[in-house]
Amino acid sequence: MATVESRNLRYVPASAGTLDGYSPAGPVDLPSFELTDEARIASRNPEGRRVSLRRIRAVRDIPAVDVSAGDFGGWVESVHLADGTLRLQDDAWVFDDAEVHGNAVLRHRAQARHSATVRGNVVMEDDSRALDRAHLHGATRLRDRARAADQAELAGGDLSGDVIVAGDAKTHNHVRLSEHFRLDDGASVFDRFQGFGHGHLTGSAVGGDDAMVGGDAVVTEYAHVGGEAFLTFGDRLDGFERLHSNHLSIGHSIRVAADRKAA
Repeated sequence: MATVESRNLRYVPASAGTLDGYSPAGPVDLPSFELTDEARIASRNPEGRRVSLRRIRAVRDIPAVDVSAGDFGGWVESVHLADGTLRLQDDAWVFDDAEVHGNAVLRHRAQARHSATVRGNVVMEDDSRALDRAHLHGATRLRDRARAADQAELAGGDLSGDVIVAGDAKTHNHVRLSEHFRLDDGASVFDRFQGFGHGHLTGSAVGGDDAMVGGDAVVTEYAHVGGEAFLTFGDRLDGFERLHSNHLSIGHSIRVAADRKAA
């Protein structure tokens, strides 16, 4: 049986801090791009709106992301947000057919590539990436080297370190994922869930409430971890099992994995 702990103290990952020695290629208060005349409607629109986007073109070299003056990029709604905030700051860039709109902001060397959509109140910082057909919206923050790939949907949360959210995985609400945590293959997390270390949610597993998954723990095969449950090194939850606080229930006709660590 998996090790389960109920704790009052919550895991808090180390702060990402700032990029040591980082200096953008141009003035931080001047845009690195201009809007071209090429326009289209956003592929993912907020309800009741049809957002018009324009393709961008670099007005200076951005060697940190291998962009030269005159290079075309992806699609944005505007150069600035309504409050005057620059949408693409420092050496951040939008490539290919990626779209950035709403109140979304990219800083440092953050990149949106391929056909990714970054909208809502998303903030991407450091060397974070939105790739493939990933969809980032809501109050989502990516920093350090965090990645959203494939058809992942991020609708809230703070992702840092080398976290990867891939496949058709989903995040919601106020989740915190850090270090080398991985979320993929239809798995989803919500509420105040925390994932860290080399933890892994996959196979349509669900994590929620105040649960924590870290170490090298794996939650898979439609399993559900919630309440204040805590899984760590050697723990595995699978086969429709539900772990809520200190209580584990196993669905009918579901066999517990033979390699499950004893409590």
